[in-house]
Amino acid sequence: MAARLIQSSKVVLFQESSSQSPFSLPKMATQQSPERGQSCWQPKTRTKQGLELYRISELQVKGIMSKNGKMTGLVMLPNRRVVKVEEGHFLGENNGQIKQITENALIVGETLSDGLGCWYQRQIKLALK
Repeated sequence: MAARLIQSSKVVLFQESSSQSPFSLPKMATQQSPERGQSCWQPKTRTKQGLELYRISELQVKGIMSKNGKMTGLVMLPNRRVVKVEEGHFLGENNGQIKQITENALIVGETLSDGLGCWYQRQIKLALK
């Protein structure tokens, strides 16, 4: 397939260099080393809870409370409902779990797939607004 690309008022002919689909992973990414499938970390499977139906970007921290040294947070859902959360609660579509509640934020650990069968974790800070 040939296509024309206009570049600085100059036409450049584009030639397809391989017959591989642009939507398939390169061979080196799809070839798993023997230790990859066995040694990479896998999350525990469990039933999702109510707050995991929402994207983490749709949730807003509206308050932080403390009673007898135990911190809890108030999170507003997209439907404007406010719910109380504690450390250990799950939220967000990416297996997010509240790891810590500070006086101005929720620290959430998310579990994401690398697309090749292994998983990794990252931390997100949801700040009080």
